[in-house]
Amino acid sequence: MTMPAPPVDLNRQERKAFKILAQRLTDRGVDALARAGLIAEVVRMEARLTYLREAEKSAENGSKMAATRALNVATAELRRITVELFRGAAKVDAAVPIQVAAALTINDADEAWRRHLHWGDKSFHDGLEAKFGRPSWSALLYRTEAECVGVNRLLDKYRPRCIPSTDLDELYREIGLPPPGPRNGAAVARGEEVDT
Repeated sequence: MTMPAPPVDLNRQERKAFKILAQRLTDRGVDALARAGLIAEVVRMEARLTYLREAEKSAENGSKMAATRALNVATAELRRITVELFRGAAKVDAAVPIQVAAALTINDADEAWRRHLHWGDKSFHDGLEAKFGRPSWSALLYRTEAECVGVNRLLDKYRPRCIPSTDLDELYREIGLPPPGPRNGAAVARGEEVDT
């Protein structure tokens, strides 16, 4: 997208703030060129708020109420313009790797249930439910916490549509697991057991 040029009436600091705000809008998928007027208004309003705060601090008792009212009105106007400015903006996802996000949300109960249910570790079956309670849906559905985080990111991205198989394949390559379900070219005769 083309970045708008700051208006000529802005000083150096205000022009810098204008460019930063325009870049933030562009990062969120908003056409900054179409909203250049609003960006300039936000920058001017922020500069005005600085002066109004100083005026409120230095005001005497008689004019303190009027200075405070002017500051409150300007703050409300800045909020209104900012909401209008960012209307329709997309959320910016922090590019946290799946493994890092999974390490932050992992817990012992889910890992114990996953080892038992998905990986066939029957060594501690006795007392598993007594120690950790019933398994969570996360432990029942996903083989690892990384798989849970990755699939949920894809669901958030594509909801309510289906997740494309190419994205699922890429996810499973990234986390180092084979995709669930039957493999390409696999065939099973009626009554035959599948060894997984």
